[in-house]
Amino acid sequence: MSNPTTNPKNAPTVDTSHPLGQRLKQAREKKNLSLEDVASQTNILKRHLVALEEGDYESLPQPTFARGFAVNYGRFLGIDSQVINQSFDAQYPANLRQKYEDFKQNAPLQPMGTLQRDSYGGLKINWFVVIGAIVALVVAILVYRTIKNAHHENQPQQTIQEVTPQEQTTGASLSNTGSAINMQAPASTPIATANSASTPMSTGIATAGSSTLDIWIQANATINITDATGKVIMQGDYTRGGHQLTGQAPFNVQIDKVNNVSIDFNKQPMNIKQYAQNNQANFTLQ
Repeated sequence: MSNPTTNPKNAPTVDTSHPLGQRLKQAREKKNLSLEDVASQTNILKRHLVALEEGDYESLPQPTFARGFAVNYGRFLGIDSQVINQSFDAQYPANLRQKYEDFKQNAPLQPMGTLQRDSYGGLKINWFVVIGAIVALVVAILVYRTIKNAHHENQPQQTIQEVTPQEQTTGASLSNTGSAINMQAPASTPIATANSASTPMSTGIATAGSSTLDIWIQANATINITDATGKVIMQGDYTRGGHQLTGQAPFNVQIDKVNNVSIDFNKQPMNIKQYAQNNQANFTLQ
């Protein structure tokens, strides 16, 4: 059993011998909160909350994420962050800490990620011209079909029928990419949007052939992630918090403010800062 530790700056003494998990569980039960209540209000996965309360550190992500989950959980319950930090550092298994340190030194991200440069900076498109050309093409096709039908019916005079409401809708439904808008619902929608506190996070267990991303955001950052199927699994501006995503690798990742973001790919910590330029990164995880 470890002895109480004292902060060198004359901070109050913290009893690190009291198990962190028990401290969190007792504080939660005192407030009559369930694990589901805490998970919905803190955006921390329920299984991570269970692991923290049971002291099952092997079921948690790398120490940076695990400490962040513990601090956020404790702050939500009204426990001093200093108590959580010192208890976590004193009780986190040394063998797990060494495991992650060895991995960072011996297994860099380079074999799994490739830096991509944006090559579209000088390209400018006048969408009004593009849309106008497509509308003209649609009208020309309609006119041609009308004249052809009139000719086959051997009418004395060729007449051009008026464009029907449905055809007008077809001509008007043009996207800014120069193609007709698909009126059906899109095959996939983003699972995270900008600063949406009510948007549910992805908590599904990875299926066969799928991969997982554990993302910890320490401060404001903009993140866009799509998987191999083109599905947008994360998009928008985010504040401090943790997210777990599931999808098909490879993942295309774009991050603004890289210094505020950490990523685990299939439970392996990634050194994404080596691909950053001006605190921005655009790379692929595969």
